[in-house]
Amino acid sequence: MIKPKKTKSKSKAAPVPIHDRRAIEKFSAYSGKLMKGMNFNSLEEANAFIGKHISGRYLDDIELTPETPLEAAQAKIYDAFAAASTKKRIALANEALKICPDCADAYVLLAEETARTYSQAIKLYRKGVQAGRRALGEDIFKKHAGNFWSILETRPYMRALFGYASTLWNCDGDEEALECLRELMCLNKNDNQGVRYMLAPALIEAGQYKEAKQLLKTMKDEPIACSKYSWALALYLIEGSSTAASNALEDAVNQNGYVPGALMNIELLEEAFEQLDSYVPGSLEEAVAYSWEWFPAWYDYEQSSAPPIVWLADCLDAHLEKQSIF
Repeated sequence: MIKPKKTKSKSKAAPVPIHDRRAIEKFSAYSGKLMKGMNFNSLEEANAFIGKHISGRYLDDIELTPETPLEAAQAKIYDAFAAASTKKRIALANEALKICPDCADAYVLLAEETARTYSQAIKLYRKGVQAGRRALGEDIFKKHAGNFWSILETRPYMRALFGYASTLWNCDGDEEALECLRELMCLNKNDNQGVRYMLAPALIEAGQYKEAKQLLKTMKDEPIACSKYSWALALYLIEGSSTAASNALEDAVNQNGYVPGALMNIELLEEAFEQLDSYVPGSLEEAVAYSWEWFPAWYDYEQSSAPPIVWLADCLDAHLEKQSIF
């Protein structure tokens, strides 16, 4: 990371903005090494230690002391995550692989920064998955399944597998992608990566409605469009235009009334989606983000003469007339 410029003030300069939040994991790696073998008598004692040695420091201040080639390679990756330059990120990823070919995050970065086609990205992510599995060994999958993300060393594998699954699904939507997404959910029950938001529409597109309903049932109370509208969709696909499905749709509209109009203006969605930067629940921007991800599931339903989008329109004619979309 570029060093902050010196100022006339005696106080330390402001930190350079972090371009990739994954760079923050360097703090976790550093604290893990610093606290290795230490026994604290209380949580307060541990927090005091962290406050003294770690809190308030910048990434540039942290110097890792790798003990293995893999740790040395991962240290390069933390620098790559913090780098603003694409050229620098690529260079550091390649340096990491020269140090250790089992550095999964190096392949993840190369897939993100260099791949120009789905096939190129799939190849790199697959290498990352294989490298991550070699680095971890098979025992950890048996001992820590369900709690993977809490172990820092597993995250490169998890990132590689998610990238691989996402690219596979976007490419041809095959069963292998679904299996990878299911594996991620099994390895990390807390779903820190947000895998559920990709798995749910993928299951519906694949016709796995009951499995999708089971997953969405765990999400339906989340106050966001993805959870609310998708729960209504799952109920409709399984039950038809039932009271439960209609009530769920009404609940979804109350959360974000822009979604129906966005779903019915798919010719404008891509342009609107490309202009998105961020969004908050209930906003037009959230409606665009949800609709862009989910519109295939609302339109592609061959087993019924009344696809979900038709049901949506029939239920919300009065509402749609009042909404101004885009």
